[in-house]
Amino acid sequence: MYKIFTFFLLLTGLRISAQEIYQKPVSDLPAQLQQTTGTSKKESTQKPGNKQKRKKRYKTLSVKTSEIRLDRKNKRFVYSPESYVKKASYTHYYFPYNNFLKKLGKNWKKKDTVKLRVRIVRLKRKNYDPNKGRSKPIYSVPDGGFNNRYYYARIIRVIR
Repeated sequence: MYKIFTFFLLLTGLRISAQEIYQKPVSDLPAQLQQTTGTSKKESTQKPGNKQKRKKRYKTLSVKTSEIRLDRKNKRFVYSPESYVKKASYTHYYFPYNNFLKKLGKNWKKKDTVKLRVRIVRLKRKNYDPNKGRSKPIYSVPDGGFNNRYYYARIIRVIR
């Protein structure tokens, strides 16, 4: 890393040693070097502990109530669209138990399809290959395994 950075300094024509750069904070570096490294005044004035807020993600889902199941152990509802179809990637939505019942009511199974506006709280991706580490494959699995996306969401409103 040290050699690459020194080479970069030679190419840009800066007359400053790499040791000086590693010992000084970014704000003390010459303006010419700050421009080449991409550091702006906005970034240097931010406090180190502050994180930028994430943009809230919303989705509109057309949910088949037959594909919703209750996970009693974790006390949440799970919606897995087309989980009965064999494919390489699956999507799962997790809704908190209280939020789900509050928005849809206790008679949610009577409806065939429900349209929901949800806010995605967290997204988790996981790859699963049951044959990984085996000399002989014992399951028929797509190349690269199964790619699963788990959305942890809260229902904002029910669209009629």
